[in-house]
Amino acid sequence: VEFAMVAPVLLGMILGAIEIGRFAVISGTLSSAVRETARIAMVSSATSPDPQDETSLRQLVFDRMVIGDPANMTVVVSYSPANEVGGVVRIDATYEYVTFTPGVPEQNRAIPIQRVMEMAILD
Repeated sequence: VEFAMVAPVLLGMILGAIEIGRFAVISGTLSSAVRETARIAMVSSATSPDPQDETSLRQLVFDRMVIGDPANMTVVVSYSPANEVGGVVRIDATYEYVTFTPGVPEQNRAIPIQRVMEMAILD
């Protein structure tokens, strides 16, 4: 009888810990992917020996996001004023984290995780 009362609480705590861990891993991976891509963009202007355009930088973020569903992610790469030395590259990535915990209504399951990185273009 006591186990029947304690089991739902323990199960909820275990599922909550797993959910928080998944969220933390995906959030950290997204942060690293955006930061690494911004560093590459910083030294890969249109005039550099190995130039990177918006499409290739967007793909780099997707490639570095080794966990999670790519269909849940959007990446926007922009330059201000342009992809040249002295400009600024901005990488804005949003991942729609979807919980797996049962009992949560479908409309409340998606939690957006957004990471933005801006760096001056040096090369």
